[in-house]
Amino acid sequence: LLQLQHAFRVPELQVTQTLPTLRAARDADLLSESDATKLTQAWLMATKVRNASMLVTGRASDQLPTQTRTLASVAHLLGYEQNHCQVLLDDYSRTTRRCRKVVDRVFYGEG
Repeated sequence: LLQLQHAFRVPELQVTQTLPTLRAARDADLLSESDATKLTQAWLMATKVRNASMLVTGRASDQLPTQTRTLASVAHLLGYEQNHCQVLLDDYSRTTRRCRKVVDRVFYGEG
């Protein structure tokens, strides 16, 4: 949305990758440092979970696995200790909750 709104005057936003776009938005003062960091952390977390899920299941998915065994394998690939699925879930929830607050405020004027 920031690209659609501002890329005509901020050429650095005329990119197709998410992380360079977030940096450009931050550098153009369209996002605060804190907001850019939260969005970057969420993007990285979601990407890592998606990639680990693909390795474990052989299928693309944008959701955390619901089966305990699959979730445990994803957690292990992400470096969580054995039987720490809940830690992964908590980290994921915390990261995405912070991201959602930024999205609601910056893109939708809420909160």
